[in-house]
Amino acid sequence: RNPLAAVYNAKQLLELNSDKPRELGLKILGNQIDHLNRLVDDIINVARAVQGRLELRYDKTNVRRVVDRAVELADTTIKKHKSVVRVN
Repeated sequence: RNPLAAVYNAKQLLELNSDKPRELGLKILGNQIDHLNRLVDDIINVARAVQGRLELRYDKTNVRRVVDRAVELADTTIKKHKSVVRVN
């Protein structure tokens, strides 16, 4: 899905001069701007990798810490969808 379509729709909501559509429009814009930022960052990283300018460093890591952080970052979405995540 193209995130620019949502940005365009949010712009139209903001033009209505009503508080509720304005709040919704701002929320949509914020979400889509975050999404576009991640996409652009990914594209830049791919370009660096293709050009051989991306340096990868291998190191040991605590997988439990990585999983805990991933669950923490997804917490809002998990709750929104009334899902349950169990990590053993």
